Amino acid sequence: MEVNNQRWNDLWYVQRSIRYHARRRAFFDRWHRLTAGLSLIFASAAAADLLHVSGHRVALVAAFVIAVLSAADLVVGTAEMARKHDDLRRRFIILESRILPDEDPSPETLAAWCDERLSIECDEPPIYRAIDLLCENEQAIATNYPPPARLTPFQRLTAHWMRWENLPRRLHRTT
Repeated sequence: MEVNNQRWNDLWYVQRSIRYHARRRAFFDRWHRLTAGLSLIFASAAAADLLHVSGHRVALVAAFVIAVLSAADLVVGTAEMARKHDDLRRRFIILESRILPDEDPSPETLAAWCDERLSIECDEPPIYRAIDLLCENEQAIATNYPPPARLTPFQRLTAHWMRWENLPRRLHRTT
């Protein structure tokens, strides 16, 4: 029975991690596309203003906005972070594909899964607790459990921006 509980906990953890990294990747992809789109719009406004020779104030403001957006995108490294979270998601999916077919794993297999999970975790950036709990709730609903945590609307809104260290740590399920 203990082996089945450990398998279930490992599978739960891995599936929640897949959800987490998919959310983070999507966030960084959206951020990168938004800054690229806004930069294009403001670059067009700057070019149009320069062609009309109307004091160039619009061009200066547009150029400033482009510089700020590009700097933010570069400093945060949205494209790189999206790739990192996508890679982590893929690695967790590979681990999930090893866990799913093995319904009665040996202790050695459980240890190998744990080693692989820890190896993936070594490459993870710090966890955003609110997103982690949102994924925990999604995982609970997907497996017919009641959602274990409630987040305020403000916590949901700021989940990708604030770490929310005071939120509970990851929860574990048993069969």
